[in-house]
Amino acid sequence: MKLKEVKTKLTLAALMVAVAALFAACGGGGGGIGGAGTTPTTHRGEVETIGSITVNGVRFIDDTATIIADDDPTIVLTKADVEKLGLVVTVRGIRNADGVTGAAAEIEIENEIRGAITAKGVDTLTVLGQTVITHPETEFEAGETFATLLVGDRVEVHGERSGSTIRASRVERTLEAVDEIRGTVGAFVPGASITVGGTLITVDANTVFDPVGVTPVVGDLVEVHFTAGTATLIHMENELPEGQEVEVEGLVSGFTGLSAIFQVSGTDVDASKAVIDGGLKNEMLNGMKIEAEGVMVGGVLMADRIKFKDSVRIHDNASDLPAQLTLLGKTVLRSDALTVPNQVIANGDGVEVRGFMNGDGSISATRLINLGGPVDADKKIIRGPVSEVNAVAHTLVIFGITVDASGAGVIFHGNEDDVEFNPAQVIPAGTFFGMVAPNITVVKAKGTFAAGTLTVTEIEIE
Repeated sequence: MKLKEVKTKLTLAALMVAVAALFAACGGGGGGIGGAGTTPTTHRGEVETIGSITVNGVRFIDDTATIIADDDPTIVLTKADVEKLGLVVTVRGIRNADGVTGAAAEIEIENEIRGAITAKGVDTLTVLGQTVITHPETEFEAGETFATLLVGDRVEVHGERSGSTIRASRVERTLEAVDEIRGTVGAFVPGASITVGGTLITVDANTVFDPVGVTPVVGDLVEVHFTAGTATLIHMENELPEGQEVEVEGLVSGFTGLSAIFQVSGTDVDASKAVIDGGLKNEMLNGMKIEAEGVMVGGVLMADRIKFKDSVRIHDNASDLPAQLTLLGKTVLRSDALTVPNQVIANGDGVEVRGFMNGDGSISATRLINLGGPVDADKKIIRGPVSEVNAVAHTLVIFGITVDASGAGVIFHGNEDDVEFNPAQVIPAGTFFGMVAPNITVVKAKGTFAAGTLTVTEIEIE
């Protein structure tokens, strides 16, 4: 893709006209979408499926959407340009009442960084001073893999940023000579420099500002194009629509507590009144991946729901090092860029891992802690959303691990502030399993582990 120097945007009114036209094209019945119950919406996140793209769990019909990008405006973008897994996009359109389908009027493609690879690690790339972390879910263009990329190759990276670290969702080669970085402003000195993601870029009299006359301030979300270290364009990224439903996906940054504003994908988020899905309020931390859903008020996303995407939590003793780290029979992938400072892990050490499950069943760690001693044989822990439940056999599945509660000594109904199992809230097994819903309920279980099964002594709904 080629970068454009000035982005064109549909106004909100034009956007609604486009969506209305799309609905008319779809028809009023027989499976057409639109009409009563539709809600104007903006979703920012990764392309999860193609055909009609799915973003943040919502499948948007995109056949007549206007496709725009950080590209040369003379190039006409088509449906094929956005039909790429792992691409990060902002979709503006309408969501249906079912919550999982909608129609896109405009789709904007938003890469995070573009430039030459200057260093390569086991699973990381260094591009423009930024650390790009790859993992089993990272998509590459056809014919490419992490192994085929070499120092000196120019790449375009999509993903989620936390400081100067980017967790890559898609990596593509590019022939475009102009470098680019997208992120929040760390510092700006008029006529001298701008810092984005820790990268210092020179600003001079030839630098173009979009909009004209704008002065970036610390915390602003910007996109900077530069050549030989000097900015040719500083573009203020578009504001998300006021008073409209918005959902953003990305890594948490600037988090000091739920009572204070933090950032997700460069968007200010207030989660003080949000319901938390897939985790506990006291587990929020910088660098974890979430979806935040709510309404924009005064430039802040007032979240009514936060969904944790890094929902794996395991306590077990490390094994199979140094070839790999195995916990509860799962291969745990850990990047040097995410290793807790001064934490050395050896076989037999008790470890707590938090992260997300990959399609191949492995776990990508976002936090890895040495517990300072081995975990007792009957105190192994797994916690996460339940994918399968058998209320008769009193078993369930979490991240591919069978949890057998048929002989559980204690069953609890906890609350979202529990850190340990809560003995004040003991409930019968029948009540417990009647409350467990696949892909919704989060359960924490403690017990012994063997042959892919955790036989529990304590189990709790969180």
